[in-house]
Amino acid sequence: MREHFDGNTIRKARNAAARNEETKFFDTACSGLAIRIYKSGRASWCILSRDWKATIADLSTFTAEDIPALRGLVPQARFLKKSGKDPSHLVNEFVSRKDVDEAGVHADVKSGEAETWDQARDSFLVWVKENRAADTHRGYKSSLGAIEKSPLHNDFEPMNGKPLASVTLEDMVIVRENIIERGRQDGSAKIRQANLTVAALKSFWKWQRNRAGNPIPHNPSLELGKAANRKNRLNSSGNANLERALSQKEIGLVIAGLYQHHNIAARTALMLQLLTGQRRLSVAQARKESFYENPEIGIVWRLEDKTQSWRVIPLPPRAKAAYDMAISLTRLENPYLFPQMRERRMGGGMEGHMNERTISKAFEDLRSADKILSKIPMSVATHDLRRALITHMSPKLYQYEIGGRQLSDRDISMITHADEGKRDTASLVYDKSERLDVKLKILSEWEKFCFDGYEMIRKERGLPPL
Repeated sequence: MREHFDGNTIRKARNAAARNEETKFFDTACSGLAIRIYKSGRASWCILSRDWKATIADLSTFTAEDIPALRGLVPQARFLKKSGKDPSHLVNEFVSRKDVDEAGVHADVKSGEAETWDQARDSFLVWVKENRAADTHRGYKSSLGAIEKSPLHNDFEPMNGKPLASVTLEDMVIVRENIIERGRQDGSAKIRQANLTVAALKSFWKWQRNRAGNPIPHNPSLELGKAANRKNRLNSSGNANLERALSQKEIGLVIAGLYQHHNIAARTALMLQLLTGQRRLSVAQARKESFYENPEIGIVWRLEDKTQSWRVIPLPPRAKAAYDMAISLTRLENPYLFPQMRERRMGGGMEGHMNERTISKAFEDLRSADKILSKIPMSVATHDLRRALITHMSPKLYQYEIGGRQLSDRDISMITHADEGKRDTASLVYDKSERLDVKLKILSEWEKFCFDGYEMIRKERGLPPL
């Protein structure tokens, strides 16, 4: 029996099933779509054609409203069958979702022709690990919820396990808001964490769209914005203590804590980071051969940071003392100033540098209950040392000149960010340039600022002089 399927057709099929009347209804609008009634009284939606017969689902599964979607399913399923592919995944997913497009992306995942968000994210992280700095990989791994025991993993619940092609802007907005809401419940701002996740998602989609054979026709992160509500930056007391740089006395507390910490190598690395304003990774990866004796300046450090920028940093006296301490602790056979402390895997050797997490764990220990940094309202981390230098020294740069030009606050980047291009010109570190002189004066003033903070804390708490 051939007719244009509608609600009336479904009613006729039910009546035929009630009479145990074996018959078939064929849709005139979609070749292959049929309703079949068996002698037993069972009625099913089917695909019936000359070369293929298959059951979709029981008659009761779909209503008249689903008929247009069924008409979209049948030709796609028949095409897969004709192409030699298994259409069962598509049919099964359609039965549960009643949407051809959504069923298609889930079916592609089950058949191995497409990836879930989790699979694509992990492929991205492999690429980041091979092509970017270790700190970048670690940050993306956390920000994208790839660490299952991390609270961030649960924040990604709207995307976890979802086919990549079906991830929407709304899914990512929900992830961002999940992070912020978790911050509200914890009583701590998570705006920065949410924005780091937004940045990581945008980076992921840019990479995804540039992959060879990329099946995703659009970038859903294009309109994804950062957390815009600045009220979320305030803690429960109504001040912005979570969004500021360390004060001078708090820097003094950091120094006091470092001198109390049991891991001498980690505390020495942190001291060198504090007094030079460099990244944690730059300190962990510092090679002994990168430190030179300049007859006019003293020890200078020629380093490459995580952005592959090369800079020359002169060491003021206390930073030089930290360097001397590190040299006394290092191993002759290891090229790093802070050598690897233990094997990362069995048989992996000990030729590497100190794990960056070892440096961070020293801070985490000093922040724990009843330790010296536990009273600071903000959660102090290694990046706060670099931030403190930029905050406190930038306004003071007007006191200095290079080549007759008065410096501005932006010139702090020559210490923290600038790329001086000295990778292949190691001899230049011996030059007594005005820039090197001024850098030493700035870092010496910063060093005095830090240890004046320690003196304040020392007198308040009756600590011994250094």
